[in-house]
Formats: sequence, structure tokens, C-alpha cells
Amino acid sequence: MASDIEVYSGHDFGEKMSFTVGISYMTASIIGFWKGAFEGRPKDFSMPKKLLLNNFFNSVGKRTSTFGQAAASASLMYYFMASGLNLLFEDELANFNQTTKNIICGALTGGLYKSTLGIVPMFVGSVVGGTLIGSLTLLVDQLNEKGYVAFEMKF
Repeated sequence: MASDIEVYSGHDFGEKMSFTVGISYMTASIIGFWKGAFEGRPKDFSMPKKLLLNNFFNSVGKRTSTFGQAAASASLMYYFMASGLNLLFEDELANFNQTTKNIICGALTGGLYKSTLGIVPMFVGSVVGGTLIGSLTLLVDQLNEKGYVAFEMKF
């Protein structure tokens, strides 16, 4: 019988990829919704109601789509990077624990994501990517031990 982790995170490449991209898209879209709602709230109510609602919904729509698409593309790059590392460097990465593998993959993905902007943004993207994925891996491991979530962050 399959464990809960396998049931929720998928068995094959497509299921795992859609799970990873879907969760990150939805999470970032929710964050973007709240940022857009905060930015789009009216400062003064002297404008007509139609303009107030238009400004609010424009701000919410812009931030929701921007955050969601950025997170989905980054997680898709992370998943392809992880699959590529696992395929090409399986023996070299065998001695590392899962958190270290995720940090390496997150750093490489962050660097690739920001590589078109120059050397300094690429370095910053690597640091942010490694830190974000490392902390997310530790958080998911803690929540998994407590039984709050039923998936692992591994490639």
C-alpha cells in the first residue's frame, strides 16, 4: 500500500511537477492578492465608485498574476533543475542529505532565474534561492514530522 507521501505528492514526473508548480502558483497568487488588495485600497473616497472599484481590481489582478506567474516559472525551473541534477549527478549527490541537495538546487535555480540581469543579481538570486528552498525544506520536514502535511521536498 502506498504511503500518504506518495499519494499526495504523486508517483511520476508529471504528477510531481504539477503538484510543485500548482502549490507554488496558488500560494504566490494568494500573497499577490493580499498585496494587491493593500495597494488598491482607496486613499480617499472622493473619486466615483466606478473608478475606486476599477483601481482596486486592477491592482489586485496585476499583483495576483505577477506573483503567481513568477512563482510558477521559478518552481518549474527548480523542478527541471532538480530532475537534471538527479539524472546527471546521482552518484556525486549520493553522500548529501536531502536538505543540502535542495539548497544546492535552489541556489542554482535562483542564479539561473536572475542570470539575465548580470553577475550581482545572479549571485543574489543564488543566495535567495538557496535560503528560500533550504528554509522551506526544513519547514516542510518539521510539519511532516508533526503530521500536518503529507509530502516531502525531495527530488
